[in-house]
Amino acid sequence: MHQKQRLSFRLLLRFNFAVSSIAILITLGFIIFFQLSNPKNANAAVLGDYRSKASGNWNATTSWECFNGTSWVAAASTPTSGDNVITIQNGNILTITASITVDQVVINSGSQVNLNSGITLTIANGTGTDIDVLGLLSNAGTININASASLAFASGGRYMHNQNLGTLPIATWNSGSTCEITGYTNGTSEPNNFGQSFANLTWNCPSQSAKVNFHGSLISVLGNLNISSTGTGYLKICQGTNSTLNIGGNFSLQSGKVTVTENSNWIINVSGNFDQSGGSFYMADSTGASGSGTPTLNVSGDFSLSSGVFNMASYTGTSAGKGIGTFNLTGNFTQTGGTLSETATASAISGYGNIYFVKSGTQIFSVTGGAMSNTINFTVNNSSILDMGTSYPTGSGSFSVLGGGALLMASLAG
Repeated sequence: MHQKQRLSFRLLLRFNFAVSSIAILITLGFIIFFQLSNPKNANAAVLGDYRSKASGNWNATTSWECFNGTSWVAAASTPTSGDNVITIQNGNILTITASITVDQVVINSGSQVNLNSGITLTIANGTGTDIDVLGLLSNAGTININASASLAFASGGRYMHNQNLGTLPIATWNSGSTCEITGYTNGTSEPNNFGQSFANLTWNCPSQSAKVNFHGSLISVLGNLNISSTGTGYLKICQGTNSTLNIGGNFSLQSGKVTVTENSNWIINVSGNFDQSGGSFYMADSTGASGSGTPTLNVSGDFSLSSGVFNMASYTGTSAGKGIGTFNLTGNFTQTGGTLSETATASAISGYGNIYFVKSGTQIFSVTGGAMSNTINFTVNNSSILDMGTSYPTGSGSFSVLGGGALLMASLAG
C-alpha cells in the first residue's frame, strides 16, 4: 500500500513537473516572439546606438539619447552614418531641418520623420536595411540613396510625397505599405521614379490645379490604388501609348477626375473591386486627341457606383469604331447613385460603351439610384447568369444574351 502511494506520488510529481516545464517553455516562447517582432528590441542596445526621446528637431541634441554601453544617456551630438542603429520611437515626430547622412535607421510604427523642403537626406550603405520604415516618412525635400544602400517600407509603413513634382525614392515596397502623393499643385507630369511596383498607392492632392499625365509609367500596383482628390485638376493614365496597368487589389475613386486615355488602347486590370463614391472616371477622354482611344477595363471583383460620373466615351469625332470604352465585369454590378453614361457626338457608329458580364456563374445586377443614359450596350456572355431582380438598364443602348448565357428578371419593365 505504501509502495503504491509512493509510486503515485512520484508520478504526480513527474506530471506536475512536465506541466510546469511546458508552461515555462510557452512563456519563454511568447517573450522571444514579442522581442523579435519589435524591431527596436530585436537586438540588445550596444555602444553607439541612438534613439529618439521626444518629438522635435532631428538636428537638435535634445531630441536624442545615446547608449553608453551600460545605459541610455542624453546625447552629446546628433546621430550620423558613423553611429550604430538609430531608432525613432513610437509616438515621436522628428523634423529634419538640415541636410544629413545616415544609415541603420528604424522608423517605428506610430512614429514619423519629416524632411523639410530644400533639405537633403542621404542614405549611406551600412549594415542590413539602411532605413526601415514601419511608421511614416514624409518628404518635402530630396532623398539621395548611395550605391548599395537600401530603403524599405514594411507592412503598415508609409511614404508621403509632400511636394510638387520631385523624385520618389527607389524603395522596397513590402505588402501592406503605402506610397501617398499629397503635394501636387500645378505639375503636369508624374514624379520621377513613378514606374516602380508599389504595394498600395494613394493620390490625395486637394490643391492640384493641373492635368497630370502619367505617360504610361504607372503599370503595377500590387495592392490598392486609391484616388482621394485631384483638386480642380485631373489624372491621365496615358495619352498615346498602348500598355497595361495591373492593380492587384481594389480601385477606389472618392473625388477628382481620372481618365484612362485619349487616343490609345490602354488596358486596366483590377483583381479586386472597383468602387466609385465620387469624382469622374473617363475611359476615352475627348481632351487633345478627341478621345479616339479604345480602352478596356477588366474587373475581377464587384463594381459599385454610388456617386460621381462614370463616362465610357466622350469621342468628338465621327470615324467608325473610335472612342469605344469596353468594360468586362466578373463580379456584381451595383449602382445606388451617380451617372453611368457616354457623351460622344456620334455614338451610333463610334464613341459608345460596352459592358460585358463574363463570370462563369451568377452575377447580380442591382440599380437602386442614380442615372444611366445614352449608348451603353450590355452583353451577358456565354456561361454567365445575370440576376437582375427588379432592376433594369436604361438609356439608348442594346441588351444581348449570348448563347449559353441566362437572364433572371422580376421587373415588369423587362
